[in-house]
Amino acid sequence: MTADESAQWMIEAVCVEAERQGQPLDTDDREMLTANVTSLGPADRPLMAMLNNVVVVLARSAMDRSKRAGAPTTKARRGLSIPSDWYRHYMATYNANHPWVISAIMQNAMMANPLAGERKPWKSK
Repeated sequence: MTADESAQWMIEAVCVEAERQGQPLDTDDREMLTANVTSLGPADRPLMAMLNNVVVVLARSAMDRSKRAGAPTTKARRGLSIPSDWYRHYMATYNANHPWVISAIMQNAMMANPLAGERKPWKSK
């Protein structure tokens, strides 16, 4: 699977979780998630920060939901075990230094989310 395919998989998983929670992402949000980070200008930053915070919460919720359903997990780092499918797709984008916005947001989801004022890494065992 390519890094683009893994990024698209994470976008779809986040969108499913958004639908499940009754707050679907609109077309503009989905397009922003596939945008190249370097193409964003200063005017895009407030929207990107808001979308970042929403997607971080949705991704973490989807991962926790999957774990509760019994999905196999992988230890991502100390204090964080995530579903193995999420780990595989996240690492494909991380290792490729994938340029889409979803990739940057997922780094915030896996660690601390500085745009939401988090100072400590996310923990989920």
